[in-house]
Amino acid sequence: MAGSSKKALALLEVFLLLSVSPINAHRASEVEAMVESLGGTHSSLSDHELVREELERAFLEDMHGSDLAGATNATHGFIGEFWASCDKRKQLFEERSTSVKQRYDKAMENGHIDAAEATWVILKARHAAKTLENAQKKGCDWVTKGSGQVNLSPMEALLARTSSKQPCVGAAKQQLDAARGKDVRTQKRALLDAMGTLLSKTSECKKVEEEEPSDEAIADELDRTDKLEDEEEEALEMAYEAGQFEKAKLQKLRDQKAVVLMDKSPDPSARASWLESAGGGGLHLTTESDFGEVISMVITFVVPVVMWIIECQVLFDVIVMVLGMILCIFKQITVSIVSLFGGSSGDFVFNECAKFWLGAMWKKEKKQEQSGTAVEEQSGTAVEEQSGTAV
Repeated sequence: MAGSSKKALALLEVFLLLSVSPINAHRASEVEAMVESLGGTHSSLSDHELVREELERAFLEDMHGSDLAGATNATHGFIGEFWASCDKRKQLFEERSTSVKQRYDKAMENGHIDAAEATWVILKARHAAKTLENAQKKGCDWVTKGSGQVNLSPMEALLARTSSKQPCVGAAKQQLDAARGKDVRTQKRALLDAMGTLLSKTSECKKVEEEEPSDEAIADELDRTDKLEDEEEEALEMAYEAGQFEKAKLQKLRDQKAVVLMDKSPDPSARASWLESAGGGGLHLTTESDFGEVISMVITFVVPVVMWIIECQVLFDVIVMVLGMILCIFKQITVSIVSLFGGSSGDFVFNECAKFWLGAMWKKEKKQEQSGTAVEEQSGTAVEEQSGTAV
């Protein structure tokens, strides 16, 4: 028999030896990987996908309970299997045992069984084993007491046919029995050891020992790991520096945009707030900023402030003149009312009052000019005196 067939049969035998779920110690993907590593998969891609789905379903079934999973999966058992009676479970076991034998015979029609075909047989055997296990948990007499006639001929024929080709079945079974009831890690190790025993030489029946790595291989692996760590650190540093550069570039663009907005703002108070934000950290004006931009921003702020002060002074004078005219009008009205009742109007003249208030600004400007002229004359006189003294 071909080597791959022998390996597939060995894997099949391991699962058939388990009286409980053979996959509860492994994830479905790990079992699939073991199947592929023991023998090349010659089936089509669709068959391979079906095998993978079956293994995943088997794993989920073990996680959530086989009865409940079987009750909700139409492809494995019937809908009411969760509430099935002991007689019905017995019937299911016999049907599934026959299905195992039929699946195996079909796989061996060409005299060769590959890993995918062996996995199908394994899954069929697993369904039968789970039915037997659940019947035992439920306390069915045909399992616990051996009462009733149970047709075991398909399974017995299959075991007889496969075990005869594996002289190390007994040793493998002892390893599996020793791991029953223990933790998942121990069961997984026992399954791998049993498989190694079945694949060992006929005269030894010992598990295939894993080859210890050499010192040179260990050193190479450590060097490779250190190199990867250095590359990762270098990549992180480059990413950090790139991030800082982009952050500084973005901040500079924001500062430039803020300056442009401040230049376009017609409101002096808004410009003042922009300048305050620049001093308070809203705009990051650092030594890296353009000095010309800073000078331009200061000038842009100072000129509008000076213009605003001048405008305010003119506005103040206009307001004073308007208020003065209003007072003159009220005074004229009061004097007219007093005159109607025979009173004395005094020396009040409306035109004089209006001239006084309207000429207030002109007088102020004239006074300022006179003051400026006086200052200039005094300065000139002082210069002449000093010149004469010097002569």
